[in-house]
Amino acid sequence: MRLLHLLVYAYGLRDLQRFSPTEFSIEDLTFQDLLIFQLSIEARELILRGLHKKYVPIAQDLSSPRGKIDIQKIAQNCTPAQTELPCIHYPRIDDCLINRVLLEGLFFGANLTDDPILKINLHRLAAILKESVSRVRLTRDLLKKVRREMNRLNKAYGPSIAIIEMLLESKGISLNHDENIRIFPGFLFDMNKFFQDLLYRFLRENLSGLVVQHEYSLRNTIDYLPEFNPQKRSAMLPRPDFVIFKDSKLVSILDAKYRDLWDHPLPREILYQVGIYAVIQGLNGTATILYPASIPEAREARIGINVNDPVHGKGLAQVVLRPVDLKYIEKLVFASDKYANCENERKSYASKLAFGF
Repeated sequence: MRLLHLLVYAYGLRDLQRFSPTEFSIEDLTFQDLLIFQLSIEARELILRGLHKKYVPIAQDLSSPRGKIDIQKIAQNCTPAQTELPCIHYPRIDDCLINRVLLEGLFFGANLTDDPILKINLHRLAAILKESVSRVRLTRDLLKKVRREMNRLNKAYGPSIAIIEMLLESKGISLNHDENIRIFPGFLFDMNKFFQDLLYRFLRENLSGLVVQHEYSLRNTIDYLPEFNPQKRSAMLPRPDFVIFKDSKLVSILDAKYRDLWDHPLPREILYQVGIYAVIQGLNGTATILYPASIPEAREARIGINVNDPVHGKGLAQVVLRPVDLKYIEKLVFASDKYANCENERKSYASKLAFGF
């Protein structure tokens, strides 16, 4: 349930606990079923509030004209006995891309769950949608297109789309348009991505006066030398998980790794990656790895990159290993009504994660 609470916060989902007394005994559901149950809640709320509608152009011959009369078609095909006029009108309908993806997500969730009540509930919601929404085939390109088309008018669909993406990824499914979807047993969950998304929301909401950029590309830091680039290739840009700015000035670089670096050693490939983030900031540059600690006694550690500066005689940069207490974050984001200073605690802890103080 702690993982579910943090998932609800990270992706802006509705609180599952409000629905548990009358719907299901959620303690008996698997984590996958909890995600599917969450999808049913999100879908039901969208249906009750009214589905997103979109204006769609339709060319039709109408006895009662509406929209724009197609003069060009009249000039080409008009007959004396014609009783209808060709029109181009724009009805506002439910059958748009985002509702089609929601419908497919409900069917997919129903195929995944073994809980009969949950399966019936999903099919009931899908039947409502199917009355006015046509079916499509889920592909990677389709989900990317939905993400591109999302705006303030349909942002309420964001949690539902996020759950559908998680369910698809959890089955190890390749979503290329030329492949058939095949469901394999088991349940996969990308904890590293979830940990990253959780920290992004927590830092973004609680670092006052600062701008947190997610997966920000550090340009003009690593590149081919123009005179030694015969194939005119572009170098790969460093993209740390989080870059924090204050008044357009970079003040902190953070990278989230879902690996307990208190109990386990730091892999050298991670050290090299984050070490680059520290070195490109120049003398005394630092880059921080945020990792989940399994015990509250975990403390910050620092690794010096001792490329001696011949002028100052100092180490060039540092990599900071900073533990994240997920239990404490859960308490801060879900217990605001029990702790009078919860907002101040959230801001204080966000500052500690970003800067160490």
